[in-house]
Amino acid sequence: MKISILHIIKIELLKFLKRNDILAVAVIVAIGFIYAIGMRNEMYEGVKNQNALFWITLQLVTTTVLFIGPVVTAFLGTQMLSGEIDNKSISLFTVRIRNRRNLFIGKSLALQVITAVFFVITIIVMLAIYFGIANNGSIYTSGKIIGNNVADLLCLLLLIYMYTFFFIPQLALCIGTRYKPIITIVISFVASLVCNHVLTYSFVKYINPMNYIYQLSEDVLETTEVLSISSTGRGKCVLIQLLLCMLYYVVFMVLGTKSFENKEF
Repeated sequence: MKISILHIIKIELLKFLKRNDILAVAVIVAIGFIYAIGMRNEMYEGVKNQNALFWITLQLVTTTVLFIGPVVTAFLGTQMLSGEIDNKSISLFTVRIRNRRNLFIGKSLALQVITAVFFVITIIVMLAIYFGIANNGSIYTSGKIIGNNVADLLCLLLLIYMYTFFFIPQLALCIGTRYKPIITIVISFVASLVCNHVLTYSFVKYINPMNYIYQLSEDVLETTEVLSISSTGRGKCVLIQLLLCMLYYVVFMVLGTKSFENKEF
């Protein structure tokens, strides 16, 4: 039966909604809740007068560094394929959809939509938490949506999105064609762990997407005062990380489709 990639994407989105995986966003924003409690009770030590953009970016960097974000998004990628292979439900689709290459591509594109929505919902929830703190009169919040260094913070948000909400789940989708769900999540976690701990190696750091998040966040998240980061330096971090993630994505697609086409169910 010939089914278009667009139809496959629609099927995957409906399956995602039925699984209620969107509730996993609570795990990512948990750090925000913890920080919020500390800020409201003045038990928090950090940058004062944070605007909403600064605070949200800081929380997302923190969840990424603590592996919470990567593990959650790896779970989403695992559910998309490895989980279905493990519980045999994938057979229902391979019978109807003979072209496994299109099926894998459709799942990959659907995963991109899901993680993008996940990212937006995370920001909205974080924003609500922020204004809950600001309304309490915390000295750590300004109550404003934006302030200084907007371009730098937005670039950092983009880097976080590309690493945590794009690179990691697509990695999980790819390796999920070979391994069971728990192993897929463990491998994704180990990959994230490696990315966090090879930041100073002379060559490896240049092909590590996490390296560019650290480079930019070191300065941007240290103060709410105006910074003098050159647009060239900022643009270089963003461009290299984007190119790296897209290159890895192509590799994941090639390896993933080949493995999936040869998979026996």
